[in-house]
Parts: sequence; C-alpha cells; structure tokens
Amino acid sequence: MSFLPIIERELLVSSRRKATFRVRWWTTLIGTGATLICLVVVSTKPLPAGVTNPLFAVLAICAFILSFLAGAFLTSDSISEERRGGTLGFLFLSNLTSHDIILGKFCALFLNAFFSVLALLPVMGVPLLLGGLELSEFSRVVLALLNMLFFSLAAGIFISAFGGSQASVVTRTLMLLLLIVAGLPLFGELFPSAFWASGRAGMGWASPFYPFAYAFEIIHNRQPSKFWGTLFTSHLLGWLFLGLATRALSRRWQDSGTGALAGNETNKLHSRWGLETNGGDSQRRDSADNAVGLLLGRAPVTRGILWGALGIWSLVLAINWGGANQADLTYAGAKMFALLLKMLAAIQACKFFSESQSTGVLELLLCTPLRNSDIISAQWRKLRRVFLWPAITLMIAALASFTFPGKPIVTRLGPWNAWIGEPGFIGVCWLALRLGADFLAVGWLGMCLGLTLKKPILAPILTILLVLVLPAPFSWLDLIADMLFISWGTTRLQKDFRDVLIQRYQESTSPVSFGQTLSPAT
Repeated sequence: MSFLPIIERELLVSSRRKATFRVRWWTTLIGTGATLICLVVVSTKPLPAGVTNPLFAVLAICAFILSFLAGAFLTSDSISEERRGGTLGFLFLSNLTSHDIILGKFCALFLNAFFSVLALLPVMGVPLLLGGLELSEFSRVVLALLNMLFFSLAAGIFISAFGGSQASVVTRTLMLLLLIVAGLPLFGELFPSAFWASGRAGMGWASPFYPFAYAFEIIHNRQPSKFWGTLFTSHLLGWLFLGLATRALSRRWQDSGTGALAGNETNKLHSRWGLETNGGDSQRRDSADNAVGLLLGRAPVTRGILWGALGIWSLVLAINWGGANQADLTYAGAKMFALLLKMLAAIQACKFFSESQSTGVLELLLCTPLRNSDIISAQWRKLRRVFLWPAITLMIAALASFTFPGKPIVTRLGPWNAWIGEPGFIGVCWLALRLGADFLAVGWLGMCLGLTLKKPILAPILTILLVLVLPAPFSWLDLIADMLFISWGTTRLQKDFRDVLIQRYQESTSPVSFGQTLSPAT
C-alpha cells in the first residue's frame, strides 16, 4: 500500500527525536504523581458517595484529558506545516494520493500517541492489584480512552487539511473538540426536547465523553447498552473526519501556504517602523502595538467564542432564575467559562513568538530600536483588550447572582452557605482571584515557552498542563504555583531576545559528525 512509506518516514523521524521518549517518561511520571496524591487524599478524607475506586477514577480522568488534548498538539499542524513549508506539493508529484497522505500521517502520529497512553496503563492497573476494580471495567475504560485518542487525532488532522498558522489550527481544533466532547452533551442535557428520545440519545451519542462516562461500573450496570452505542457512534464520527480531511486535501492542496504575514504585510511593517521607532517612548509603544496587532490580528474568533459562551451561560441562568439549581448552574458555569478563558489566553499568549519566529518577523523587530519590554508590554495590552471585559462581565454577573439570590437558593443552601460556601458569594470571589492569578501565569509562562521551545506549537499544551491541569487538585496551593510560574517567566523574558535566536541558530547549524549521519538511532 502506498501510504506505508509515509508511515515509515514519519516513524523514522520520530525515532530520532528525544521528545518521543521524553513524552512517555513524563506521562508515566504524571500518572505516578497523581497516584501518590490520590492515595494521600483517600487516606485522610472519606470517599464521596458513589465512588468505589477514586484512585482509578483520577488516573482515568488524567488520561482522558491527555487524550483530549492530543489532537490539538499532534495532528492539527501535521498537514498545514507541510503546506506552509512548501513541501506538500512534492508529495503529490509522486504516486501518492490525498488519502495516502492523510492515512500515513494519521497512522504514524496515532502510534506515537498510543505508545504514550500505553506507558500510562501500568500505572492505571495498580488498582487491579489493590482490589476494588474488575478487569471488565478496566477494559472498558481503556477502550474509551483509545476512542477519545482516535477521535481527537482525527479532528486535528481534519482541521489541518484546511491549512493555517500554528496557533490558528490549534485553536480551531480545541474549539471543535470542546464543541463536540462537552458542548453537544451539555446542550442535549439542557434542551432534551429538541432531540429525539433524550439529549443523550441524540446529540450526546456523537460525543466521546459518554463512552468514557458509561465505562465505569456504577453507570454501566444501569445502562449497559449505552456504552457500546456511544462508542460506535463517536468512533464512526472520527472516521468521518478522516474522510472529510481526505476530500478537503484533494481540493485544497494547491493553495499556497499562508503564514501569519504575507510579503506585502512585512513591507508594511517595515515602512511603519522605519522612522517611527526612532522617536520617544510613545512612538515606540505605538510601533510595538502596530507590530503585535498586525501579527495577531483582532482575534475575532476568540472574541466571538468568549462572548458567545458568556451569552449562552447568561441565557441558561435567565431561564433557570430562581430555581432550586440556580447556585449550581451559576458556579459551575462560571468555572467552565473561566477555564475556557484561561485556555484561550494561553494559546493567544504563545501565538506571537510562535508566529513571529516562523515568519522571520521577530528578527525584523529586533533590528529596530524596539526593546524587549516594548514587545512584551504590547502583547499584554493585546491580551487585556481581548480577555479583560469578558472576565469582568463574568464575575459581575456571578457576583450579582449570589448577591441577590432569591428565596429558593437561600432555602436550599441556607443564608450562611449562600455567602460563605463554595457555591456562594465568597466562592465566586475566590474564583475571581484564581482567574486573575492563572491569567498572569499563563501569560508570562506562555510567552516564555513560545520564545524558548524548539517546537513552539507545544507551548500552549505545556502552558495549559503546567498552570491549569497539574496544580488543580491542590486547591489553594495552585496560587503558589502561579507565583512560581510568573516569577520564572518574567526572569527568562528579561534575557535579550537576540541571544535566544543566536543560540537557536547555532544549534540548528551545528556540524554533524559522519558517524551520526550513518547511525539511525541517534
């Protein structure tokens, strides 16, 4: 078959990367750390109602999150990178077809991701030895995780077939995954009458979340047929994404690789910087804002997602205003929207240095009198313009909802818990404090990783994992982690950007010995 050479080529390239082996080590270390934390928590606190094996549940959730993010950071830039580099047309000069390229890329990347998940399975199997977990439940959860991994990678390569910059394809893939994995089940639960039978039997069956939820023994015993039905439906949707990616690539492969900046836009930047950057601080500030604004754009998609999600949450609150579940909807919706805002902020913070290095704009910037502080300040002003008002609107709406909760919410929570409890006024204030700290952390760390990583496309996922995922189980201790990330990011960004680029160019042009060129394992 003609797609096998592509798989062989991709696997040989991956075998020479140190990151291929490091990812497996880090996956196992994350699973081991989550196991130790969970064992400590279980030994000190009683188990929640209905949870028979919290250790396995925590490990499965961690693996599900990693599988969910795999498509955005493994396959979303696989085809678009070839298009931007101008090498996609060379593949079609051979006897390869679009489905050969799609299947070859997908199979090679799926194998790498599969081995990473496989490295986590021995850690997940620890509860089998400790007892309280049946082999059938373990097998169903593994199948659900592999299905989520397959679906995520298929969605990523579908987005990649349409091309775009690194940040844009990652953002679009994340939004597509959030819409299908979380949005469709949520919409089906809120408006079950809009679909046949129920929301779970309609829109929810296409989501890979339900096979994972139905895989656990407690839910599986009540509805055993739902696991296999949702598993088959979501898996079929993944194959549909692969088919659509093949069709899109066959029609759009001749499109030129459109990076973040075209040549005329670069000339426009150069003409703007030519004399204006020789002025004072205000002119340097305007020049930096023009450069960052022209490279990042007005972010209409990000703004639309934020205000759209905020509007949907406000509509749901208005429909259920005064109901018994108003407190839960308010607090859960605020937490979900805050998480979405921080994830988009992490992607946007990493975007500038990633795009500017791939297009050569950063080198052009550093040839002007602009300083590091001017570029960083311009990025922060851009982030504030995009994310500040949605965050303020969210917190004002949540605080107003708990300040004037109405009689049903006070009756259910009590007057004390309505103010002091976690779904209460003080809980929303604490959520606002964490939102501000996490926003600063993802901003500084994202900029730093986007500048220093050899593969800047990995900067958003590392930022999300380090700031939002890993410290989450530690409650208030994540504020300490935020302060450490802010301190580390500000310290690294004080280094001259020219030194970073010079070091990277020296590494990329370092001579390779004759023995290294012949050894396939180096």
